[in-house]
Amino acid sequence: MSDDDDAETAADSGRLDRPTMETIGRRAATDPLVESWRFEPDRIAPRSLVLALDPAAYPSAIDAARIDVHWFVTGDYYFHKDGKANTPVFRRVIKPT
Repeated sequence: MSDDDDAETAADSGRLDRPTMETIGRRAATDPLVESWRFEPDRIAPRSLVLALDPAAYPSAIDAARIDVHWFVTGDYYFHKDGKANTPVFRRVIKPT
């Protein structure tokens, strides 16, 4: 997914729903797989909610894993899973149907 795709999705879906994303972050933090959550780049003007996952739950080749959440006021959303390893980064985008 390119930055152009992100911009296109945002234009179609409206602005991000920060209160909903904050609720998702707080709820996700209760799961043992989630180490932490934060807004990127910051809480004031977030572009995404980042859920940092416990790397111990993955094969040893994975150094870090995260899920980026984009939830819009229109109810549209998408999740982006990212893992950093000693090999090229793997990415998977999940969109609602």
